[in-house]
Amino acid sequence: MTRDVVFSFATETLDDAVRRGFARPPDRLLRTLADEPGVSLVLAADPTRWFASRLRRPLPSGLPERVIRVRSWRLRRREASDLDAVRRDVARREHRLFRAARRTGSDRPAVVSFDPLLAAFGDFDWCGPVTFYARDDWSTFGPRRAWWPAYEEAYRTLRARRRGIVAVSGPLLERLQPTGPAAVVPNGVEPAEWRAPAPPPAWCARLPRPLAVYAGTVDDRVDPDLVRAAADVAGSVLLLGPTRGDTGALFAHDRVHGAVAADRRELAAIVAGADVGLVPHRVTRLTEAMSPLKLYEYRAAGLPVASVDLPPVAHEAAADDAIVCAPATPGDFAHAVSLALERGRDPEPIRLSRLEELSWRGRHRRALEIVLR
Repeated sequence: MTRDVVFSFATETLDDAVRRGFARPPDRLLRTLADEPGVSLVLAADPTRWFASRLRRPLPSGLPERVIRVRSWRLRRREASDLDAVRRDVARREHRLFRAARRTGSDRPAVVSFDPLLAAFGDFDWCGPVTFYARDDWSTFGPRRAWWPAYEEAYRTLRARRRGIVAVSGPLLERLQPTGPAAVVPNGVEPAEWRAPAPPPAWCARLPRPLAVYAGTVDDRVDPDLVRAAADVAGSVLLLGPTRGDTGALFAHDRVHGAVAADRRELAAIVAGADVGLVPHRVTRLTEAMSPLKLYEYRAAGLPVASVDLPPVAHEAAADDAIVCAPATPGDFAHAVSLALERGRDPEPIRLSRLEELSWRGRHRRALEIVLR
């Protein structure tokens, strides 16, 4: 027996997922659903966008089979954040999804949403089970500060409605206090990207060794003091990812460099060509609940890891001696980088054997038990 699924992004769109090669956690789950034999159709819902954005460049090729896009539009350019406006927006989005389901003949589809507002405030009385897939604690996410009260109310509503919750870390699930079906499903990797990485580009190979890499968005989550401490130990530190906000302090050390990978293939090549992976995050309520995707990418590449002692990372470190956790002080972090470098890379057979364990497919088995219950 197969069933249809309503899938919803939070703040990004299907366009974003296609352009980045389905690289982020919501994109990966959408791919898994599209390929899952037990799923016949996926209605993929974008968040509401300003109607004028319809005139922008069309969706690139690469949309998975069995996926139908559902879009919603608003007249105002700016998204409203007060609770009444949020509820109205959710009602409009749900109505668009209901109409799409009727057009396709979808009968009581399961719902999985990365947006807690839609997962909580949507009635979905025409659907089967509803699941919120929590990749972050949105009530602590700085760029969405204006929506924090709405997110807190959404969390309360999820509990009141006993809706399913899949969270990427134990601390995040505990914070959400689920009353319905729930599971912890950490982030993962796509084994094909890491099985045989290409050599790093020439500019990367020329950087002084040992090379420490941070792969991810370069923003205020990254602690400049810890980056400088790593640079004092390593020959070079490479911050590999797009920048957001004021990042000048992160590049104050002359051994710290920045770059953005052209695509997933180049990202894997650069990470695999490094000597140690870094998680130099500030310790905040946001980072304490994260499942750092970069952690699993480093380990897929065979790198040892130096990380701030965050609960989800410490959980992984308990079963993996290549992950060295340390307090978030420059001296302790520099020592962690030194220890990780001494430990060295995994032997290739061990690295390859770990890929399936870290795979999105393997991780998503438990998530699908909740979503398709």
